Amino acid sequence: MLNEMSEKGKPLGDIYQILWTYTWNNNGFVRLGNMDELAFVAGFKGERGVRTLRDRLRALEKLGFLLLKPYGSNPTGFAFIPNPHPVILALHEKHLSATAAEKVTLPALREETFIAFLVRATDIKALDVSRIQKVTQEAKDAASAAADVPKPPSPSKIKLKFPKKAVA
Repeated sequence: MLNEMSEKGKPLGDIYQILWTYTWNNNGFVRLGNMDELAFVAGFKGERGVRTLRDRLRALEKLGFLLLKPYGSNPTGFAFIPNPHPVILALHEKHLSATAAEKVTLPALREETFIAFLVRATDIKALDVSRIQKVTQEAKDAASAAADVPKPPSPSKIKLKFPKKAVA
């Protein structure tokens, strides 16, 4: 899915998986200390390896799959990897509510890939996915119900008519 959302020729899936293996005790934090080593592990070699790695990290952050923080002189010294399920669901929701013009600026997210994600989430009983979907649907239902209620006119649109005073 990440590779689908990546810019052409700049896949993000492999670097995301590598970062996931670097998390501390599975809490989502990664110290990005030796960038040369991490770039090598990610398959980025040579002088441009670290720059390529940082570009991919920023792309993951832009999509919402990472939060980068500096450490010392390293502008990308720490990374926090949030639960990817809410990120994926939010990106899909953006696609559903976006206009055709807005969809051009969104990362690619094919419907069949999203459905495969939902099937897998169901298979592994990912309760967070079903809980987020339920809350999202309840919010949509509440918004829809609120839209059906007639709104009172704004005070500037109300015209007051006073009875004419009788001339004595």
